[in-house]
Amino acid sequence: MRARDDRYRRELRRNQLALRLIRHQVRSETIRLWTGLSQHRVRWLCRHYHDGSACAEVARHRGPPPTDVVRIMHNNRARAEAAVAAGICVLDQVVAVRPRGHSARTFPNVARGERLCNAYEHFRCVIPDAEISLEQSIRIASALAQGFELSLVRCVSCGGVLLRDCLGTPKERCPGCCVELRAEKKPNPGELLDKIDSPAIEAPDDLSASPQGGLFTQDADSPEAGE
Repeated sequence: MRARDDRYRRELRRNQLALRLIRHQVRSETIRLWTGLSQHRVRWLCRHYHDGSACAEVARHRGPPPTDVVRIMHNNRARAEAAVAAGICVLDQVVAVRPRGHSARTFPNVARGERLCNAYEHFRCVIPDAEISLEQSIRIASALAQGFELSLVRCVSCGGVLLRDCLGTPKERCPGCCVELRAEKKPNPGELLDKIDSPAIEAPDDLSASPQGGLFTQDADSPEAGE
């Protein structure tokens, strides 16, 4: 009887995790990977959720799940959001600070999927209008766990959390500090106007006094001039 109860609890957790992933518009392939449910079961849960839920207008993404972390962090806002999501994943024990070398097959499981949903919901409380989706957060967490694509480091300017691309050009500053640094290097328009309004340099009256003056003060009576 106890074995039957344990099996029921495991099945219930898998179905509840699948419904949470459906609510966050996760693709069917990712749901099957993290829950272990069959494709037929995932489709049945999707139909059941859309038919019986008040949020039936939720439309899930189509096509293959995101795999390129560089495309996920395509601008400064996405980089900042990805760093916040990664930091919350560490706090909620989805991934460790130091990578443990998980593979793409051993990392997904039901317990970690539940913690990942909790971390993403905490992330949306911090940034309600975030552009990073749960499925993109899953890809970032997987890359951190594997340890050869992304790593968590500290910004050299402010000490904040920074996601470093291990396979690309390393960045030592967070997006906010990069914007401030570019603003400091940008020239002041007032100084440029002062330089434009400054008097021009006057040419010397005696051109022969300059090193190139002899080229233009050739004696007209010289033999070369006669030729």
